[in-house]
Amino acid sequence: DGGRDFTPWEAEPIWPGEPFSGGGEDYLKFLTDTALPYLEERFGAPTEPENCALLGYSLGGLFALWALTKTEKFGAGASLSGSLWYPQFLKYLENCLSKKDTAIYLSLGDREPLGGPPVMRTVGDCTEMAKEILSNHGCKVFFEWNQGGHGKGVTKRWQRAVRRLLTMMAKTVEK
Repeated sequence: DGGRDFTPWEAEPIWPGEPFSGGGEDYLKFLTDTALPYLEERFGAPTEPENCALLGYSLGGLFALWALTKTEKFGAGASLSGSLWYPQFLKYLENCLSKKDTAIYLSLGDREPLGGPPVMRTVGDCTEMAKEILSNHGCKVFFEWNQGGHGKGVTKRWQRAVRRLLTMMAKTVEK
């Protein structure tokens, strides 16, 4: 449930009947305490931060950036069409301590700022501001615009994000 699991704190809904209940802490605890150890034990997945990235789309993109500020378990992250318009998120990002040299990939569709409720139309400006804030905190940020709206070319966006983030992570580790 994105309105519960991917939101860092409670906020007023923008669509009737779809509350933002702020259950991100619980979901992050599940990822770090249950999912990562399971992946390591069951599949031999490396779980050192330099080998772990958290990527998310839409509210998941908001969650990914927020989670990077809350745990040391992930050494990189990506927010694809992230809901960075979320109330108070940019203020939170400005005031938190980001890990220096963290590789962060941001992307957004060029039509996303043109539709939806007014708060969602701020997503372009909010993503640009997030890039600036994260860069000022010492993160290695790459931001790209894609053609289309929120749901256009999603598979290709994921592929580009993974490729770019792997490249960024390799450069960070080489230092």
